[in-house]
Amino acid sequence: MPDGVFENTLREIAAAAPAGSDDWWIIGSGALKLSRITKEPVRDIDILTTRKTALAFLAYWDIAATPAVPHPFFRSSPFVQVRRPRLLPIDLLGDMHLYENNCWTPLTLKTRNHIVFGSANVFIPELEEQLSVLRRFGRPKDLERAALVEAALN
Repeated sequence: MPDGVFENTLREIAAAAPAGSDDWWIIGSGALKLSRITKEPVRDIDILTTRKTALAFLAYWDIAATPAVPHPFFRSSPFVQVRRPRLLPIDLLGDMHLYENNCWTPLTLKTRNHIVFGSANVFIPELEEQLSVLRRFGRPKDLERAALVEAALN
């Protein structure tokens, strides 16, 4: 996707973010692009947030939260794939948990960096925290991305 579509999607996310909320971040490939770790095209944008803020995003877009399809390693409440015309798909991850060490563990972030991309104002975790998230996800694509972050940090 061209950077214009990426920027438009970021602007839409920023517009939909509840006023005064400080509990949402872009993670995954979108965060890596915003961190200048990769120039690869982004196919979707993942937003990690709380359930309350996820529901506020959904209210802005007039989308109902639906029950998530069970996954053996990830769960979010809500998990909604937002599709808007002329924008990248947005995956909204409310109260995300990962299945680690035989139990469900919340995925929480501590760092929050303000990023301006074109005219969009969004937030991502610091690189060290992005690395931790990618390692915890542990899928082959996440581990490949983790290697890029490690290289950038060294």
